[in-house]
Amino acid sequence: MYVYDERHYRILDLGFRKTSHLRYKYLQDTLINLRENYRKIGGNILIGYGKPEEILPKLVADYQCHELIYQQEIMSEETEVESQLKEEINAQSCQLTPVWGRTLYHLDDLPYELSTIPITSKAFRINTSKATEPRALFSTPERIRFVALKDYGDVDQSAKIGFSDEELATDYDAEAFPAGETAALERLGHYTFDSELLTNYKWTRNKSLGLDYSNKFSPYLAHGSFAPTNLPHGERIRRRDKKEHIDLVAGLRGSLAGLFQFSRDAIRRYGFLFRGLQAGKDRMERGLRLVRPVEKRHDGYSVRGCPPAPTEPHGFHEQPGPSEHVELSGP
Repeated sequence: MYVYDERHYRILDLGFRKTSHLRYKYLQDTLINLRENYRKIGGNILIGYGKPEEILPKLVADYQCHELIYQQEIMSEETEVESQLKEEINAQSCQLTPVWGRTLYHLDDLPYELSTIPITSKAFRINTSKATEPRALFSTPERIRFVALKDYGDVDQSAKIGFSDEELATDYDAEAFPAGETAALERLGHYTFDSELLTNYKWTRNKSLGLDYSNKFSPYLAHGSFAPTNLPHGERIRRRDKKEHIDLVAGLRGSLAGLFQFSRDAIRRYGFLFRGLQAGKDRMERGLRLVRPVEKRHDGYSVRGCPPAPTEPHGFHEQPGPSEHVELSGP
C-alpha cells in the first residue's frame, strides 16, 4: 500500500507547496509502473490519501490483520508518523514489523554502534567496506497472492490534493527522465553494462551537460524504484530482459577507477543518512539555530550570513584608479 500523505502537499507559509506538482507527477508515474509490475505477477497496490497513522490502523481493524510491515524511515517527520502509528497499532492485536532498506549497508551490519559512527566520510567508508557487504536482494517471485479487493484506489489523487489547472498544465520531461521501476533498472543496465559509462564516472561526474555525465540514479533511489543494494558494490543485479545474473565487476571491461569512485560516493551518500540518524532531531535543530539568520540587503535580495550591505547604489563600489594606493588589512 502507498498513502499520499496530505501534509506533504500543504501550502507553506512561504506561499508554495511542500511538494510541487512536478514531483507529484513523477511519483504518480512511479506508482503506475509499480502497479503494472504487480499486476503481471497477480498482485496490485492499494492507494490511499490522508494520514498513514489514521488510514493504516483502520485497515488493520477492518481486515483483522495480524502483521503490518512497513519501510523504516530516518528523518524526524517520518519517524514521528511511525511513533503515532505504533500507538494506534499497539491497541490492536497486530504485530508492527519495520524493514530497513534506505541505505547501502544494513543498520544491523555496521561495524559501529550508532553513537560511535565516525564524523568523517573517509573513516566510515574504509572501515565499513572492510567489515561488511551490502545484503543480497530477494529474488522477484513469479506469482504472488493478494487480498481480493473491489477497489484498490486511484493513483491520481490530484483532485484531493487540490492542484490548480495551472499547476497540472506543467509536466516534467518523461521521455528524458522516465519514472518507475522498469525505467530505473533499464537506466542501471545502460549506465553500467550497455554503455560502460561507469568506467568514466571518475572523470565525468562533475560535468553538468547531458544525461550521461553522471548516473542519474538519485530520483529512482528517492522514490524506491530500486533499492540501494541494487547499486554496484560487488553485488549481482538481475537483467530482466535476458533473465540472467551478471556480476558488475566481471562484466565491466574498462578501467576500474570509475567503479571505485562510484562505490566511494555511494558509501559516503548513505554514511550521511546514518549520521543524521545518529544526530537526531534535537541536535539537528540546534545546529540550524547556529546558522546566521537571513539578512535583507538594500537591493531586495536575502542573503544568509552576508557582510553588511554596501552604501553605494546597486551594490557597486568605486574601483581605485591605477595611481591610487589601496591599503589591505588582515593576514
